[in-house]
Amino acid sequence: MTQEVSGNAIGRRIRALRGDETQANFAEKIGVSRSALANYETGRTKPNDMTVLKIANLTGVSPSSIVSDEAYSFDDLAALVAAKPTLNSIGDLSEDEKAMVRLVRACSDQDIQRVASVIVDGVSSDSFLSEVVDVVNFERDLTRMVALQSGSTRYLRGYTQDTLRTIIEAIGRKKKDEGTEN
Repeated sequence: MTQEVSGNAIGRRIRALRGDETQANFAEKIGVSRSALANYETGRTKPNDMTVLKIANLTGVSPSSIVSDEAYSFDDLAALVAAKPTLNSIGDLSEDEKAMVRLVRACSDQDIQRVASVIVDGVSSDSFLSEVVDVVNFERDLTRMVALQSGSTRYLRGYTQDTLRTIIEAIGRKKKDEGTEN
């Protein structure tokens, strides 16, 4: 099911799709005023369905990638800017980032709260690298980190084949141990 996203998120997507083109030129191509486009990009207003369709047709992305919270929407935006399809996804993680993800999985909930706190603090710091932000998912990612930081949600661990194998082996050992105790 498709989930509607905020005007700010839609605005950031439209801004990313516009790229280096001026607001005036882009607005003319989609049949709106420059000020209307500026309002979309800042999240003050949301474009109507026809305008979204025109933006999608102009930029070569699906309309749903502009206005919905679909998992594949960033691929549409990445294709527009000729980026590799896995940009800002698991496929483009460096070895250091992969190591962090694997080790975070093993952290306690309390440690996860501390990690989330460091990340949230980093986002609001002067050294935050906004130029590498995934504009499509940033708002959702930050909201999730704030929820983890506050403890209002639990950290959901992903599983690899290796971690599933380890879990299955641990369950097997536990059952074996329970069987020898009786």
